[in-house]
Amino acid sequence: MKVNYIETESTRKVVHILRRYTDKPIEVKDLAEFVRHPALSHMANYLGSAKEYSNKIEVHLNFTKSEDVREAVFVHELLHIVLKYEGFPGIALRTDMVRFLQPSIAQVLENLRDRFQSTIGHLQVYKREVTDFSLSLDLYFEELVRAKIHRFGQFSYKPHAKDAEYFFQIQQDILDGLDYYQFPNPYSQKILAIFRETCPEGFAACLALHEKTEKISYSTPPLAYRCADLVRNQIIKYGYKKNVGTPNQLWSALNVLRNAKEIPLEKG
Repeated sequence: MKVNYIETESTRKVVHILRRYTDKPIEVKDLAEFVRHPALSHMANYLGSAKEYSNKIEVHLNFTKSEDVREAVFVHELLHIVLKYEGFPGIALRTDMVRFLQPSIAQVLENLRDRFQSTIGHLQVYKREVTDFSLSLDLYFEELVRAKIHRFGQFSYKPHAKDAEYFFQIQQDILDGLDYYQFPNPYSQKILAIFRETCPEGFAACLALHEKTEKISYSTPPLAYRCADLVRNQIIKYGYKKNVGTPNQLWSALNVLRNAKEIPLEKG
């Protein structure tokens, strides 16, 4: 079902910014329909998503959420695409490794790629949402924190069960945790406190990585590339240190490209 997005000063502004780079039609759809595919079921509780095709851009919004939240998500998703056109880095799959994977493992890798792409974009997107747009963001960040708390509850952090699966989960927590530092307060403080309490090992590793990326900054495409490459390499290094084994190869199968425009687009 194609639906109209909310016409506001902020949604018009982000579309105007995007129009500097592309005149592709923008289609807004219900996220619930998009995630009916089994491979996308993990996104059912997302606030939204976006996908650029060679001939159009789709934005998927969660229509169970308020108008303020949907407005913020629409801006958020299009800013991710704007970053690509501005020359910020992208995450691609190494085809030489992917073709040997079982379909179920390949799907895990694709999900990992999408999360990595989102996280490195968030180092810039959240800042722009707060500073460049007239958005009512309280409900939006409350929803994000709620979703992150729910995610922590999906995995059992049992110290006696520190196997490869446990440390692979920690690697993902390190990646996701970089997001939390980009939230404005008090939301950043709240989710980081829960992160530290739930998974102190992951929190400590994430904090160390955050401090390194902060020194580089993410303000320009070249610096952003350095950050993204550092994040990937440090997570892989953590995996070697913890003997993660085969799951660590999934991180190695992610290729950080200097420019996301290098990634080919499929037709919608």
